[in-house]
Amino acid sequence: MLVFSATRLRRVTADAGDTSLSKISARTGVAPSTISRLLNGRRPPRVGTLQKIVAAYCFGTGAGWAGW
Repeated sequence: MLVFSATRLRRVTADAGDTSLSKISARTGVAPSTISRLLNGRRPPRVGTLQKIVAAYCFGTGAGWAGW
């Protein structure tokens, strides 16, 4: 089972040097407002959103879905 973690998202994006909503949005193609809601725990990600985030941050490391 895949469980979303806002803490994990913060760590992964920071490790990639993306410390602003605009940088995360540019890398993932997800709207800054959606990223903000995810980081603040105001909403869980939709499957498509999560796929974009994982593709942007995890597959380059070889971790894939296991990184989440």
